[in-house]
Amino acid sequence: MVIGTDTVEFGQQSDKKMNDEGSAWLEGLHDLIAALQGTAVNEVEIRFGDTAVHLRRRPGVIPQAPVEVARAPAERKPSRAAIQAPLNGIYYDRSSPDADAFVQVGDLIEAGQVVAIIEAMKVFNEVHAERSGWVTALLVESGDMVESGRELIELDVEAAGPDES
Repeated sequence: MVIGTDTVEFGQQSDKKMNDEGSAWLEGLHDLIAALQGTAVNEVEIRFGDTAVHLRRRPGVIPQAPVEVARAPAERKPSRAAIQAPLNGIYYDRSSPDADAFVQVGDLIEAGQVVAIIEAMKVFNEVHAERSGWVTALLVESGDMVESGRELIELDVEAAGPDES
């Protein structure tokens, strides 16, 4: 019988002994094996009546003390916030087709900054950031129809520092 890194060899054993007493004996043997883990003991022989148990560590197995694994520092989770559509309409990420986008992933935006335009009933409405933060995701595409409350831009507000709103 192999348990962990130890080999257990059973000597002569009668079937009568393997009743409740034998189960307790075997359980005690498992406890002994656990107690010997990490020690320098290589071999143990135990006799109980006509039953003999010989424990021998496998050749080449060197006992070692348990090693504590250092935990990596917890990864900082960004403090997420989102800029939402203030009304229903068509989302635009720039003021005109040939202009640069108002924001891109990785940009630091400031509270009050224009980040998009929503066209509703032929009126172009600016969308302003309510707080400062780093843009982590653009959640809609320019030209998409959006509903009021839909998240447009995702921010990491903790990395930007204290809220300026």
